[in-house]
Amino acid sequence: MRAVIVGASGQDGLLLGEHLRASGVEVLPVGRSDGSASGVDIEDPSQVERAMSTFQPDEVYYLAAHHHSAQQTIDDAAELRARSWAINTRAFEELLAVTVHLPKRPAVFYASSSRIFAGTADGLKDERSARAPTCAYGLSKAAAMEVAAFFRRTHGLRVACGILFNHESRLRKPHFVSRRVVDGLMAVQRGEAETLELGNLSAKVDWGFAPDYVRAMRLMLAQQEPQDCVIASGEAHSVREMVEVAADLLGVRWQDCVVENGGLLQRPPLAHVGDASRLRETTDWNPTLDFHGLVRRLVEDALAERGARLQ
Repeated sequence: MRAVIVGASGQDGLLLGEHLRASGVEVLPVGRSDGSASGVDIEDPSQVERAMSTFQPDEVYYLAAHHHSAQQTIDDAAELRARSWAINTRAFEELLAVTVHLPKRPAVFYASSSRIFAGTADGLKDERSARAPTCAYGLSKAAAMEVAAFFRRTHGLRVACGILFNHESRLRKPHFVSRRVVDGLMAVQRGEAETLELGNLSAKVDWGFAPDYVRAMRLMLAQQEPQDCVIASGEAHSVREMVEVAADLLGVRWQDCVVENGGLLQRPPLAHVGDASRLRETTDWNPTLDFHGLVRRLVEDALAERGARLQ
């Protein structure tokens, strides 16, 4: 088995690469135009075509994405839209166009996002729920799902879109809230900081464990007829709950150090919960960690980086 991972240097790409290699799959990691991973520029169709024709993969995972977190400032909205469309939609479309002409057509997985539901009423979301993106990231992801449906319909490609809700690991970048919570509370515990600022403690999120979600990606492609599936925990927990669990593990009184600052948020939080019934029914997928297990793992991994562990 051979697999191409586009976006191999991100959280999901690194975890998926590890998962596939452990299963004996040969992996070609593909990065962006910065020359990372294999050096293939995913925005250059000729380079993508050469790489795919030479490697002849059985599976392709398109995990590359241009996005920002809710607490990152948007300096140039036009540039954000342009880069989101270039990476999240157009480059994916070009990859599918290349795939159509390969002698051996691989199955393709596309990583979509719960942000496609952002403008709909809060509540349970599945594959049939209305899409109403409210940001460049969500818009480009929703458009890519239409591209995938087009290539399934007109070319018979085996393409599956995973609608991923929030999924965390220690590989998240520092500006993501899970990293901010754990790193911030650790800094307070170690006397390196006095406070931790967070945007909205009441915001509720459907959080899961990232390794469970990349495992779902492969299970989806293993189906004879891949289809779109929501990948989610099916539960919502507030930022306050994450703070409480992490602080308890670290022995920190969070009420004395956590400061709520709504000005940090650049977009409103969602209160959507994913319904992964289709995924469970078609693949027998189940997550290995619940919310409390997830937070514990995040704390344990953060401590391990410093050569420490929970008492």
